[in-house]
Amino acid sequence: MAPPYLSNLPLFHQGKVRDTFVIPERPELLLVVSTNRLSTHNVVHESLIPGKGCVLNALSILWTTVLDFWDTPHHIHAHGENIYNHLPEQTYSKDLHLRAVVVKKLSMEPTELIWRDYLTGSLWKAYQDGNDPYGLNLPRGLKFMSPFPNSPVFTPTEKSVTDDPLNHEKIREAFPEEVAATKQLFLAGRDHALGCGLRLIDAKFEVGRDKNGILHIADEWLTSDSSRYVRVTEVVEGQNAPWFDKQIFRDKAEKIWGSGQKVPLVFPPDIINKGIRAHEELFWLLTGRQMSLQEFQKKHLVNQKIH
Repeated sequence: MAPPYLSNLPLFHQGKVRDTFVIPERPELLLVVSTNRLSTHNVVHESLIPGKGCVLNALSILWTTVLDFWDTPHHIHAHGENIYNHLPEQTYSKDLHLRAVVVKKLSMEPTELIWRDYLTGSLWKAYQDGNDPYGLNLPRGLKFMSPFPNSPVFTPTEKSVTDDPLNHEKIREAFPEEVAATKQLFLAGRDHALGCGLRLIDAKFEVGRDKNGILHIADEWLTSDSSRYVRVTEVVEGQNAPWFDKQIFRDKAEKIWGSGQKVPLVFPPDIINKGIRAHEELFWLLTGRQMSLQEFQKKHLVNQKIH
């Protein structure tokens, strides 16, 4: 794993893409930094994707500050230059406020809650092999990128190194509030994306609870790392699509690996550039074609007052 993004704050946790830091004298808060690291298939690759962390950070802020249309609380406590009001007075990287948020410290649930409208990804591979790891009992005869007859379907996984599938009925019974809340988030995101000319193919959510037991959405939501997006006009059953997310890198990684070992990769420059453009275009589309990433950063992340 790469060195943590910051060296002047204590590291709380290092994930595949995000580094989380302790904020001295503020035990109820954490600093989460979205790096330019890239992971697919639970492998952190050698290539960095310039600007990717800033896009992921801006997308989470976009959904919760500009497109705030759901009831579930989120973990973001401060964003943009407001984060410095909660950090020790030190010298930080010039772009920290573009890629970091101060969040509430939560007790995280050990499950990733994933909702899907179309048959793709790991579920498509399991379906082809005749496996039903989630207990969905899907009808036979579906194709790659087929819409599900009863959308969306719920495919929870363990929050672990291998992200093992879990039976959807058992998770519904064990975590009814979490399942209901994330379904609402998925449907809200799907409706907004549709209005922007996009199909939200699937999305992963993570949740936690604060000290009072109140449920919060956490980590990231409806971003180009945690979701798949395709233009409405380019969703065709049986065919791959031009993606607006890290599926671009998943597809390339599978081609490079073939049947070999999944090792960290250095991606060709054309794939890296394609991924950068896709992430930034997705952001622009989700704003209703109103703001580029740079315009959003200038308006919402620079010289903001304390809320």
